[in-house]
Amino acid sequence: MDSRPEVLLFDLGGVLVEIVMFREWRKLTGSKLSEDELKTQWMSSESCTLFETDRISAADFAERAVAEFGLSVDAERFLSVFPDWCRDFHPDAPGLLEELRQDFRLCCLSNSNEVHWRPAWGEAFDEAFFSHRMGLAKPDVQAFHHVTESLGVAPDRIAFFDDATVNIQTARELGFQAYCTEGFEDLCATLSRAGLV
Repeated sequence: MDSRPEVLLFDLGGVLVEIVMFREWRKLTGSKLSEDELKTQWMSSESCTLFETDRISAADFAERAVAEFGLSVDAERFLSVFPDWCRDFHPDAPGLLEELRQDFRLCCLSNSNEVHWRPAWGEAFDEAFFSHRMGLAKPDVQAFHHVTESLGVAPDRIAFFDDATVNIQTARELGFQAYCTEGFEDLCATLSRAGLV
């Protein structure tokens, strides 16, 4: 059986989009956790999940996050710095996507929110799945099921790239070809090793 994927499915933040989110999160929380542990903490937080599935506003999220994590700033200050934690596509990402589009269907599956999301991100893909629009966030298996059902593609025909171990584990358990990548350069190296570029 041909194991070459039909779809390449990308996380955005920390893969194609540059972020300083967890570096800044560590500063505000004073946490000693690794970056991957911080990502898992973020995704397991009820406040974060509610915000990234569009069930609470940014203002409500800020109030809840300050209380839940004992942040070193108040909600107003948190909201003033939070938008800068997520940047834009790596400068070479659009060119890579154009190259890959010649051979694959390109999609993204990203935990997102009203503050960080940019419409142009969705326009870069054939199909875009954003948590705050789906009402589902990774690593919930339903988010992955939503993607496969929407695309009409079996999990083993999808190569998934994400920077959070917990998301990769979930995807692999569901049958995706899943690769943990830390930043754009690692993504490019992973694509090359997998024979996809």
